[in-house]
Amino acid sequence: MSAQPPAGEPLPGSAGGAGLPAAHSLGGARIPASDGLGRIVFALLVVGCFAALLITQRLKHTPTLVQEPKLTPVFAPMSSGKGSEEHIAFKLASADDVTVAIESTG
Repeated sequence: MSAQPPAGEPLPGSAGGAGLPAAHSLGGARIPASDGLGRIVFALLVVGCFAALLITQRLKHTPTLVQEPKLTPVFAPMSSGKGSEEHIAFKLASADDVTVAIESTG
């Protein structure tokens, strides 16, 4: 035979006990009060992930501003003759003015 707690005190491990959140009843099932906040946070995370996926897919299929860059396969600036010039060409997604800067590393 097990001992019962005195009348008016919650059963051990039940909602309303020491350190446990209060609960409410929903169709006979007891749901902790903090569970509603957890569901809202979870729903926001799911919606945020779905939105991020849609944005990522759109960015992947958006054409880049500079298309078809072409460079000379071999370039040796100190040589004389073929290979001493670099030919650079690219196509833009839409007509626009472009500034190209060539920087020296040395």
